[in-house]
Amino acid sequence: MVFTPSIACLAHWFHRRRALATGIAATAGGFGGIIFPILIWNLAEAVGFPWAIRIIGFICAFFCIICVLFLKTRLPPKKLGGAKIDIRALREPPFALLTVAIFLIDFALLIPLAYLTSYAQSHNMQEGLAYQVVSILNAASILGRIIPGYFADRYGRFNVMIITTFGCTIFTLALWLSAGSNTAAIVAYAILFGLWSGSAISLAPVCVAQISTTEDFGKRYGTTYSLVSVGALFAIPIAGR
Repeated sequence: MVFTPSIACLAHWFHRRRALATGIAATAGGFGGIIFPILIWNLAEAVGFPWAIRIIGFICAFFCIICVLFLKTRLPPKKLGGAKIDIRALREPPFALLTVAIFLIDFALLIPLAYLTSYAQSHNMQEGLAYQVVSILNAASILGRIIPGYFADRYGRFNVMIITTFGCTIFTLALWLSAGSNTAAIVAYAILFGLWSGSAISLAPVCVAQISTTEDFGKRYGTTYSLVSVGALFAIPIAGR
């Protein structure tokens, strides 16, 4: 709930280097992805799983409060309230196709994040290392959010998004599906997938912004992710069957 309006505010302040700026901002998610799995693992042993989740919640609330204090929009709010979701924008083929593409990307992206640890455990990887696999993936995604942003501003946001998405597909088919009990292959997949999938977080809003006016970006970005969230809701249960 905080991430989407935060990115929408960021887009108001950047144009030429918007992809790089968004990538830098999105690296915070990578750092959280490193820290939280390890933190939950240790807290669950020390205070139990329920209190581990409560402590994570307190940490998130603290940083969200700081985030709200720093958020500032460049453009004044409209005096007349309008629709918060711009369904009419879906009549535009470029916007509709981009929304479908992001829907499919996020649908697939969540599956390794959710199941890579359990997959590693089911193939006899040491439990501690299995939990750290997701942290390794998120560590790699820090660079995967910055580097594509730099190249996207130079060579095209959609071009880089297509290349990184294709790379994620290749690594999943070549490494994860054939990894089995090979610890090195699982870790290599976590690194490569994290490095190439980071752009799904950092470049998706930039692609939406490229086909939107600055004034309408927040509404159109919210429209896209209102639909994408449905796929995110069902992706994990469907993949886990």
